[in-house]
Amino acid sequence: MKSTVAVHSETGKMVEDDILEKCKCFMSQPVTEVQVLQKNKEEMRTKMEMMILQTQAEFCKALADVDGGTFQVDRWDRKEGGGGISCILQDSHIFEKAGVNLSVVFGDLSEEAAQQMRSRGKSLKRKDGKLPFCAMGVSSVIHPKNPHIPTIHFNYRYFEIEEADGSKLWWFGGGTDLTPAYVNKEDAVHFHKTLKNACDKHDSKLYPVFKKWYVEFNLVYDRGTKFGLATPGSRIESILMSLPLTARWEYMHEPPKGTKEAETLQVLRNPKDWAE
Repeated sequence: MKSTVAVHSETGKMVEDDILEKCKCFMSQPVTEVQVLQKNKEEMRTKMEMMILQTQAEFCKALADVDGGTFQVDRWDRKEGGGGISCILQDSHIFEKAGVNLSVVFGDLSEEAAQQMRSRGKSLKRKDGKLPFCAMGVSSVIHPKNPHIPTIHFNYRYFEIEEADGSKLWWFGGGTDLTPAYVNKEDAVHFHKTLKNACDKHDSKLYPVFKKWYVEFNLVYDRGTKFGLATPGSRIESILMSLPLTARWEYMHEPPKGTKEAETLQVLRNPKDWAE
């Protein structure tokens, strides 16, 4: 028994040291206190926070290596609970705007939000009228200066609630999309086949299902910026990070036939299955 305890104790120490070591490579200290992460190292929310911190750091490093610029690191707190880390590279050599943000927020789920989840088939049990939740994720929007390089966006999310009996339910979500100014078939095929290959490792039926869900989510439930601005305690500065430095809208714009602009518009109006 003593040797077993010693092994378990040593393993726990190694995990704690691993967390401390990983924190040295992040863009900022974790939103959750390191001591809390160490104490709850086996919980899914701890593993997720460590993963999104690592994703942010690795992605920022890769972008900085390409661009040669330096990210502005903006750490912020949410008075309702939690906070986030926004990393922005703006008006630089390669990128007009490159943002890699993460947030870790928690509190009590509003009745409106709980009701929305019930409408989707989730039966939630409150304790003393409260339903504690934790939501976190990492998101990025990259706007290159060169119009022949597509804008790319991704976000990966984790949501957890604690019911009256102390049990926890959690979900993963998110997605990614490529938005070219000029359609490049090679880029589109590579992008979609990479996603399909990742799905096929688990089940060949997943890619078409997830692709359909993602489109429906963006159109019906999320609606991008509107969703973020409607969230209690939302941080406008981080949400509007996704905008390019310069945006323009031409009313009833119809590019001349046969141009690259017309080709792009045609693809947007008639989506293709690039992975086939």
